[in-house]
Amino acid sequence: MAFYIFPKAISKKECNKYLKYCLQNSNFEDASTIVSGFSDTAEKTDDVKKRQKFNSEMRKTDVSFITDRNNLMNELVWGFLREANKQFFNYNLDYFQAIQFARYQNGAHYDWHQDATTLSDQQEHRKLSLTMSLTDHTTYDGGYLEFYNGNKPL
Repeated sequence: MAFYIFPKAISKKECNKYLKYCLQNSNFEDASTIVSGFSDTAEKTDDVKKRQKFNSEMRKTDVSFITDRNNLMNELVWGFLREANKQFFNYNLDYFQAIQFARYQNGAHYDWHQDATTLSDQQEHRKLSLTMSLTDHTTYDGGYLEFYNGNKPL
């Protein structure tokens, strides 16, 4: 496992600007983990979202995807990914997935997980993930980003 850190990469003022921008340009949806099967109340409906059963034990948050290539966040995030890749990883990057903007409110969480892409055609593989906190860490409890290394020393 390898990681690259950009300490204090952007100023507090810039964080506030990006956070405001994301909040104003996001359409949030429940991002709880989808469990196989259907909810009891919507078994016979054609609406897929109503048929899905969500499990908030693993993940409880709202997300929005930033898909517009000319979006303010894409330039920032893709710049950091390219720089980390150039300095440390040297992957052949020819595609970036949409940015996932998550909103964690009181009681929200995301338990241990592995960032990965599962596609049936196996043409695309996630090589790098980037996490950026835009909220001042003194205004909330928790939010620690931890890496699991298979009980191996770092």
